[in-house]
Amino acid sequence: MDANTKKMMTAFAVIALVLLVIISAGKDTDATNTELTITAGDTPEMIDRANAVLPVVIKACPGIKKYQSEFEFIRAESAQLIDFEDGVAIHFLVKTNNNLPTSIQRYSAGHNCWITVSKNLRIDIAKRACNSVCIGHKF
Repeated sequence: MDANTKKMMTAFAVIALVLLVIISAGKDTDATNTELTITAGDTPEMIDRANAVLPVVIKACPGIKKYQSEFEFIRAESAQLIDFEDGVAIHFLVKTNNNLPTSIQRYSAGHNCWITVSKNLRIDIAKRACNSVCIGHKF
């Protein structure tokens, strides 16, 4: 393979990658248009704080909206992590018997998950199983 052929193949690969990113970027745009509302929590203030940060959480974790029917519950709690004391935690329990994609289901069934959000909108998701639910595939 000569140098020109390698350059051309590299250029096609870059173009294909750019197109893939553009197509993928538009795929889950409905994840930010949420119908998800948190109605349970430690206090009414925690519920309000969780709902206020929910659009940011859904953008980082589209699975929380997409798979909400696969959770036993979803609720707002006070954040328990160091550096997140003034934040909020969104707690959900993945159903043991659920209809998640197989690659997620076998790792996440029955897990308690917390998405902790600091007051400056830093997000922490502690478990791999919960990250898998968030991103929609095995983490």
